[in-house]
Amino acid sequence: MSPFFEYEAVSKAGSVEHGSVMATDIVDARLKLRRTGLTSVLNLEPAETIVRRRVSRSRLQETLTSLSVLLKGGLPLLAAIQAVSSRSRSAAIRSALLSMSGAVESGQSLTDAAAATGVFPPHLLAGIRVGEESGRLAESLTRAAESLARENAFRRRMEGILMYPLIVFTFSMFVIGFLITFVVPQLTDIFEGSTRPLPLLTRGLLAVSSFVQSAGPWLAAALGMILVFGFFYLKTEKGTRLKERALYRIASLRKIALSRWLAALSTLLDSGLDLVKALGVSKDAVGSREIGEDIEYVREGLRHGRSFSVLVGERPMFDVIPTELLAAGESGGQLRMVCAAAATALEEEAAQELERFAVILEPALILCLGLFAGGIVVSILIPIVDMSRSIQ
Repeated sequence: MSPFFEYEAVSKAGSVEHGSVMATDIVDARLKLRRTGLTSVLNLEPAETIVRRRVSRSRLQETLTSLSVLLKGGLPLLAAIQAVSSRSRSAAIRSALLSMSGAVESGQSLTDAAAATGVFPPHLLAGIRVGEESGRLAESLTRAAESLARENAFRRRMEGILMYPLIVFTFSMFVIGFLITFVVPQLTDIFEGSTRPLPLLTRGLLAVSSFVQSAGPWLAAALGMILVFGFFYLKTEKGTRLKERALYRIASLRKIALSRWLAALSTLLDSGLDLVKALGVSKDAVGSREIGEDIEYVREGLRHGRSFSVLVGERPMFDVIPTELLAAGESGGQLRMVCAAAATALEEEAAQELERFAVILEPALILCLGLFAGGIVVSILIPIVDMSRSIQ
């Protein structure tokens, strides 16, 4: 069940209020609403998701760090939120902080106020809630900021690795398309006037160019329809599962997803959450239904007294996780540290594998571009040379 609940309730003043609250279950949600002064709950339903606003993760990290520093400096929570809001350069974060300020002032907890904004990821909210309830809010905010910093650094590294091959591929497609669409048709009349038979390579090039010119609009329309259909299909449950199965067959992508899960799990355990609850919240950090189901399998096994490392080892999706390391941490009471180490190791392995792939991909793309462009040039030059020889 989702940790978020949407409510419609009557306040002490008699006005009907709408919003969302973060709670472990529906009973907990009702108790939280009563504490805030909402006397009569008209409707309370679990929300599948909170609508998220697009917020820069680096800005979010800065916000959490600033709040943590101000709270450690002795500033009250409400004053800290207002101070960070006044200095924020992001309109979305400024709006979220102002909303949080009003909610906290009216008696809501910081976690519930933050959850209602739709800006903060669920696994960070869970860690903040534990810190709020234990009186270690500043430390929880610091851990949340550090978690985001790790995610941001890894994201930037991946973008740096894959950016150049993507640019080369895009340029290659542009050059080939330009040659076939605009250059080759200019030579068609010259070749058709020749009495000598054209080489097979030239005839094939002219046929492709003619087809692209005549059927170009239809091809573009068909491609557009396929892309639109594919986009909406991948939004369905069946399409999402198909996409995840295809993507996570690649070990590097599986390592990236699982490193995010283990890092979130480590942060939640460090905040003081027990393992079963931490697993329930940390699966939201992955954003994958396939992996989420495997995490739920591990969670159910723990409820029946089974070992965490053994349960992880039973799931094929988790085959890249070093279960021996998890077993050592589990038996030694250092599972949080081991999860953090495993997350770092998986991130590094995935980054190195993608770097090696990029090193191979770059020259391969350049070679393919050279072969295509060279083939087009050769198919044009051969008949021209033949025609010049026949004239001589």
